Amino acid sequence: MLNDTETLLRLTGRFWAKVDRSGACWLWTAHVGEDGYGTFSLDGHHQRAHRIAWVLLRGPIPEGLQIDHLCRVRACVNPDHLEPVTQRENILRGEGISALCARRTHCPQGHEYTGHNIIHRRDGGRECRLCDNAGQRRRHQARKLARDQDSRPIRPRDRGGLFIRAADSSS
Repeated sequence: MLNDTETLLRLTGRFWAKVDRSGACWLWTAHVGEDGYGTFSLDGHHQRAHRIAWVLLRGPIPEGLQIDHLCRVRACVNPDHLEPVTQRENILRGEGISALCARRTHCPQGHEYTGHNIIHRRDGGRECRLCDNAGQRRRHQARKLARDQDSRPIRPRDRGGLFIRAADSSS
């Protein structure tokens, strides 16, 4: 779409007419979506304005990379504020739940997330090994206590599908 010179020349004047370059961030003044990113119509297709700015001033976006706003201003199209990064890097730099969790250095109980103290979950999350071990000990003790308190023999007298203790039967 942005590969031929004719398209780029036709596009350049129209594109830059919609940019306010008066500050450090070059703000997109045309349509900005609900997500805060500028959009630009090119041959009937809506494109992100910051991606068009990158292509116009820096060339093609490398395969498999996304354009990240270093300034965190989504309407900014200044290529000095943009950088091609992987999707993972883009997400981790953001303010979403994945980024916030990844930046945590300690569990809610204050234990440091270090190599020997991390349990990596299948869903990509992590848990504190010390807290997990303490929880397993609590569950084990609770089961043991329940088993010790429940050590009276059960006589299999069926009362509606339930087994009743011999001492509890009233008839």
